[in-house]
Amino acid sequence: MANQSGINNWMEAMEARLRRVEELVEEIGCLTDAVDFKLEALKTGLRLVKKVVGIGGTEGSVVAPKVQVPDPKLFGSEWSAKELENFLWDMKTYFQVTRMSDAEKVSITTDRLADFKVANDLEQRNDDSGCNLIDVGGTSQRSDDGDRPN
Repeated sequence: MANQSGINNWMEAMEARLRRVEELVEEIGCLTDAVDFKLEALKTGLRLVKKVVGIGGTEGSVVAPKVQVPDPKLFGSEWSAKELENFLWDMKTYFQVTRMSDAEKVSITTDRLADFKVANDLEQRNDDSGCNLIDVGGTSQRSDDGDRPN
């Protein structure tokens, strides 16, 4: 009978251990669920940050707000290194903010430099001739007194 009571004690101890293991498994399941929930929240936050800084995909409905960016200044009236450096810096900053394609960047920069070239050529012609060039209907006319023709 001593063997029987020893076996019963052993069985009770094993059942207590089994209940404790089952409690621990349930606790681990709850902790795993909490970790999964926090991980999903972090993933959602990361996707949001990526979209805001422009490195994520287009899934979801979060769109970065449009910002009005002033156009960069036209290239100045001198062909100086400092003037060119300022112009290029303005263009670079403008392109970084507006996130344009390379083709658009080339087009805009070329247009701005062409506008400067035309204005500079007209100014040069005025200086060389001593007369003012007046643009009337797309054609240049000379005026010796600097006033518009009547």
